[in-house]
Amino acid sequence: MVKEFFARGKLLISGEYLVLDGARALALPLTVGQLLVSSESDDDMIHWRSYKSVCERYELWNSSDFDLNLLPQNIDRYTGYVYNLLNGVLELKKNAFSSGINLDFYLDFGPELGLGSSSTLIYNLAKLFEICPFKLLEQVSVGSGYDIACAGADYPIIYGMADGSPNIERAKFNPSFKDNLYFAYLGKKVDTKDAINYYLNHLVPVNKLVEEVSLLTDEFVKSSDLMSFEKVMIEHEKLISKSLELDRIKDLRFKDYWGEIKSLGAWGGDFVLITSEENYFKTRSYFEGRGCSSFSCYQDLVYESKNPK
Repeated sequence: MVKEFFARGKLLISGEYLVLDGARALALPLTVGQLLVSSESDDDMIHWRSYKSVCERYELWNSSDFDLNLLPQNIDRYTGYVYNLLNGVLELKKNAFSSGINLDFYLDFGPELGLGSSSTLIYNLAKLFEICPFKLLEQVSVGSGYDIACAGADYPIIYGMADGSPNIERAKFNPSFKDNLYFAYLGKKVDTKDAINYYLNHLVPVNKLVEEVSLLTDEFVKSSDLMSFEKVMIEHEKLISKSLELDRIKDLRFKDYWGEIKSLGAWGGDFVLITSEENYFKTRSYFEGRGCSSFSCYQDLVYESKNPK
């Protein structure tokens, strides 16, 4: 029997690292994500195939066959991650692989973009084997879990941690100035584990800082016009910049840009949120001219369901 599951990608608009310590964060599910197609295999092996979108078609980028009774030898980093993930499934459901299975994953974007290749993977496996995706995340990785929450969301969310457990609320975030919002990829994926380690080594969180970030999250949601939204972007950037002792991305790479720019998630790479009152083509040309390989409109990338569940 063939089963299919789809999980959405994510972007973290506010909160950054402080969501790990209880700050409330605004996160957006995306139109792009990852599809899992599972079926029974003809043997007792686990056959794993990962495909990524390249020029509007899927290309195979990882192929692995596993016998969980035997430890793979001479495996690359990704295959090792997959092996640990499969064992994480077994920790939560002992009979998960009682028979052979084909697992085919179709990723709508390049894994280097940092839009949720791992979180959508974890979410889909958890749904297939009917286990808690947040528990599976704990088995294999570090992180707050906001990306797991986005994987199954049909609308913007406010995400926080309460006593170690995820707290997810629907965010009433539907900006009237969507046409002025864009996203650009800076060309360097930041490893989540490395980014979190940097955060833990450079910042001792205090309640006041967590509270300030949470209030800024609320201000993002309440912004009624572009000017007020940009003001919150600047305040958030300055706060995180000072706390982490890192320069703002606009000061580093885009000093002459006419709008505002905010780092998303791990600082130093991945995506940025952009505002612009200039037209799409002029704005895109600016960022492409400065090495940003991916540029998207808000309305093309952010998922908005007309009938959210």
